[in-house]
Amino acid sequence: YRTDRNGYIERLDGLIFGQNPRQGFEHEGDFVHPDLAFRFALPDGWQWVNTAAAVQMGAPDKKALITFQLASGQPTPDAAATAFIQQNQFNEQLRRNLRISGYSAVEVVGSMTSQGQTLVAQATFIAKDELIYMFTGMSLLDDFERNRPVFNEVAAGFGPLQDAELLNTQPVVLHVIAADRTARFRDLVKNHPIPEEAGIELSGLALMNGFGPDETVPQGTFLKVLQVRSP
Repeated sequence: YRTDRNGYIERLDGLIFGQNPRQGFEHEGDFVHPDLAFRFALPDGWQWVNTAAAVQMGAPDKKALITFQLASGQPTPDAAATAFIQQNQFNEQLRRNLRISGYSAVEVVGSMTSQGQTLVAQATFIAKDELIYMFTGMSLLDDFERNRPVFNEVAAGFGPLQDAELLNTQPVVLHVIAADRTARFRDLVKNHPIPEEAGIELSGLALMNGFGPDETVPQGTFLKVLQVRSP
């Protein structure tokens, strides 16, 4: 077997470390997305998770769910609403046109009954920058009216992200350096402070490199350090 530690590590230069904030993160109670330049308020007290496909928000009592995602393949909010109703085989109960933060939007409410329980969904479709965004609030019929104000508030809070600092948020990335002398690991990386956004300390960085913080590293060894990517 051939070992080429330096050649391998060299290929990691620029790799994103941890979550990429360009694809969405929480800021002061809002979900902000720098790449697509939008924001909306996260419902207070709800648990949420951001994945590559959607942002999911769950009620504290686990009796309601809000999903935010792209309504792909639809040219208008109205067309997206119709596709949603048809694809999920909901009985449409309400449809209305809205303006949300100046954007054209459509809200549709539908229901379906299965095994004696009625599920109600309120979906709001918003057109922004040639994309259609979709908020879907779902609960059982008995819980719908209680949760509907939250469904409305979250969808109505959608708007453009205009804060320049948030728009320019960049991820933490790996940067490869070569040890310019034989020395302890901590001394070799001293001039490359770990960004606060990385969420690790020196011991974690040393572990990433396969050394202890006070272990001697030979000159010429490639090391991984962390830095915030330049815009």
